[in-house]
Amino acid sequence: EENLTPSKLFSFYKKGYSYALGDLKSLNGIKIQEVILTPISNESTVQTIVIAIDHKTKHIYSIAETGKNSSKTILTIRSMETNQPISEKLFIFDDNKYRVEKKYTISEPN
Repeated sequence: EENLTPSKLFSFYKKGYSYALGDLKSLNGIKIQEVILTPISNESTVQTIVIAIDHKTKHIYSIAETGKNSSKTILTIRSMETNQPISEKLFIFDDNKYRVEKKYTISEPN
């Protein structure tokens, strides 16, 4: 449950970490600000997490997790589109698509 996954990418840091501002550097021509997260619990299998943030757009560029066993996991966001139009139909539940035939079994107590 502690592993960093894409579904936790934008919320995992909210609990259980202390943070510090890291280096400001250039990566692939992009100015990147690092934020270093350290787990509060000594029982964590994670040593540090470094979040690289695009200094200009303030979007997450990558997240690098280093484990206490020296394993390293890096998630890099290759593209991100914000404020995209979304069809109103996306949030309409269609009962006909999920119709279930109800079957009941009634048994008499012995």
